[in-house]
Amino acid sequence: MKKVGNHNSITRKLLFSLGLALIFSLSSLAQDAAPAPDAAAAAPATTSGGDPVKGKELFNANCAACHKLDAKATGP
Repeated sequence: MKKVGNHNSITRKLLFSLGLALIFSLSSLAQDAAPAPDAAAAAPATTSGGDPVKGKELFNANCAACHKLDAKATGP
């Protein structure tokens, strides 16, 4: 009878190495769970970088013609 190599061990090694690569890539790309308490207290909500009045003017000038909230319309 012809002796055949154990291909199962090659598959296990491949899957194990792919699993390790996935675990390390996910852990390196993960975000922090919560910001530091000092950073949250130092940045008030008014410094978000936007002005609602100017945003409304910009929307009305460029977007409101096609993107209506109360009617069904199609954009350009």
